[in-house]
Amino acid sequence: MGLGDIVMPGILVAATYHYAIINELPRLPVALGVIIGTLAGFIVLMTFVTKGKPQAGLPCLCGGAILGYIIS
Repeated sequence: MGLGDIVMPGILVAATYHYAIINELPRLPVALGVIIGTLAGFIVLMTFVTKGKPQAGLPCLCGGAILGYIIS
């Protein structure tokens, strides 16, 4: 994993925490939902890697972060 694989989901977490107050959403649960979604994407990514099928990390991580945002 490269630096961008860490930074992009982190930016999504920071943006949801910052802009949730504008949309009158609870800040911490929404940000935690994005973090949990990112961790779920990381688990999916590591499942592919352990099977010997390396994948790009960013789609799994950001996809999980977006799903975490939608669910929360």
